[in-house]
Amino acid sequence: MNAAVVNQHRLVRPKKHLTFDQMYSIEIENRCLKELKKLDRSVVMQAFELIEEVIAKDPYSGKKLKGKYSGLFRYRFSDYRIIYEIRSQKLLVVILRIRHRKNVYDGL
Repeated sequence: MNAAVVNQHRLVRPKKHLTFDQMYSIEIENRCLKELKKLDRSVVMQAFELIEEVIAKDPYSGKKLKGKYSGLFRYRFSDYRIIYEIRSQKLLVVILRIRHRKNVYDGL
């Protein structure tokens, strides 16, 4: 089935890459872990909850980035962003960055 569905003025294509019983493994880069120490504890807890409950189940739910960041995805929560990469063959999501939106792309 390769049909597209129009949903409230957006074109939505069916996802072939994920069935409901698949769960992606999560890997967090060491650099990201160091940066997390600078964030408020509640932000870190919220980020980890989203990673476990949303991104691990459907990593394609985030926005696909373009330009020099193509191949990466972004998940938005409050004023923070989670930047990650999907490695489909290994069913792996690599978390690259969790930061405030004003500087999440600095040095990426």
